[in-house]
Amino acid sequence: MSSLNNYLWDTSLPLFKLEGADCRTFLNSQTTFDVLRIKEGTIFRTCWLSPVGRFKALLEGKMVGGCIEFVVLLGDSQELIDGLNKVIFPVDRVNVIACDQVRRLQIISMNQSWKETATQWLSNKEKTPQSFLEIKAASKTILQEWKIKQGLPDRINHIIQKCNPFEIGLSDFVDLEKGCYLGQETLSKVKNMGNLKHQLRFFEYEGKLNSDEKLILSSENGEKNSSENGGFVFSSMLSGDNNTIGLAMIRRRFSSYDNLKLGEARKRMKIKIPLGFKGIDDIKT
Repeated sequence: MSSLNNYLWDTSLPLFKLEGADCRTFLNSQTTFDVLRIKEGTIFRTCWLSPVGRFKALLEGKMVGGCIEFVVLLGDSQELIDGLNKVIFPVDRVNVIACDQVRRLQIISMNQSWKETATQWLSNKEKTPQSFLEIKAASKTILQEWKIKQGLPDRINHIIQKCNPFEIGLSDFVDLEKGCYLGQETLSKVKNMGNLKHQLRFFEYEGKLNSDEKLILSSENGEKNSSENGGFVFSSMLSGDNNTIGLAMIRRRFSSYDNLKLGEARKRMKIKIPLGFKGIDDIKT
């Protein structure tokens, strides 16, 4: 991958460790990825869900010397740790330990999925590898734009709290065949029935759209002769001269459109699948 037009996402995150003989089987029973098959030192990502399959957190972890170290990429880390501690029993032979922060480096590209670019963790004592030194650090604006184009939310809000991983493009971190885990029964039903209410989409709009704004579509987008709710803006930022880009949760029957006509004499909103989005058809079965 050429370093031209790429940037470096350089951040520090709280590091946690699952230690004990049963750390693999425990995390496997609490999150969506098949943790039992991970290899030493390989970074993996997995979702933590509510009992009814709603998204709560995205973890990034790796096996280190028989323990699992992990960070929380999206979600409330304290809520996650409290949730794990509540379901650890003495027979599990597992402990959750808070460690020092870890420096997380990732090469980011506006043309490639965030799930595929090089990522590395460093301790405070480790020097930046040469391959990362050659990449310019992303500014806050570039990082925000990149996350929007990738479909990678930078926060949890009331909209995402109602979604499952299929709706927000994290299906490639879900395995329905690995055994029981929190939220699996609901996800299996959703997969079998294909019953998704919304899907995350990247949008461009010539004008201003605010976060949490309801998207009222004109009748030409629907089957009725009246305006209707097409979804909600999840996040947005100004791009260029009073233009807006962002992420929106679009009702599934409108999510295959290239553009949507907003009501009240407003302009069209162009939409497309975010770069990092993996939908329900990408789930392992």
